[in-house]
Amino acid sequence: MSDYGDRLKRALMHADLSQAELARRIGIKQQGVNYLCSRATGSKHSAAIARALGVSLVWLTEGKGVMARGPNEPIKNEGNVSAPRPPARWAPIVSWANAGAFEEVVDCYEPGDAENWYPIPPGVKCSASSFWTEVQGRSMVNTAGGTSYPPGSLLLVDPEVRDAITGALVIARLSDSHEATFKRLSVEGGRCYLEPLNTQYSVIEIDCDAQIIGTVKLAVITPG
Repeated sequence: MSDYGDRLKRALMHADLSQAELARRIGIKQQGVNYLCSRATGSKHSAAIARALGVSLVWLTEGKGVMARGPNEPIKNEGNVSAPRPPARWAPIVSWANAGAFEEVVDCYEPGDAENWYPIPPGVKCSASSFWTEVQGRSMVNTAGGTSYPPGSLLLVDPEVRDAITGALVIARLSDSHEATFKRLSVEGGRCYLEPLNTQYSVIEIDCDAQIIGTVKLAVITPG
């Protein structure tokens, strides 16, 4: 085992993460993490690994300084590098075009499909299959003056929550184009409708069982 691989294994134990979870967080396959733990002397993913595991990049790559601080310890200076503390979880950022194809996201999604990841704040309840996607269009810019979701806002979508609940914010796939759309769900008389917050856009009727991709659990709203 290389010194780098030994430190990586120690960092995994420190963070209480499996190789599979680390691979998911940094966007590579588990076999790649296994190689890094066994024979690699370094990696182009070292910075992402250090962030994900909450260890010092200098310690991971060079074996210098401390691995990481404890939960109640002050941050120790290692030149201009300090040990970051990672958020509890990360989810991939999926392009808006690809979000529309997530009919069976639990089965078809591979971590390597996403290069960018964004943290899930502590306390947010969502499945391990959840993903972030960026709002496109202005149909959810509220013309009545309430909460708006302008283009560029990030949505945390849980594809394992597809219950037809009135008022839920959902991502759905349009049957004629398979494109994704972000709307507020309304259920009336057994029928499901996608309602925009912008009155310049039309209400869309959908088949809830077939076309809801997932429910929005959290939004990071950009100024619009």
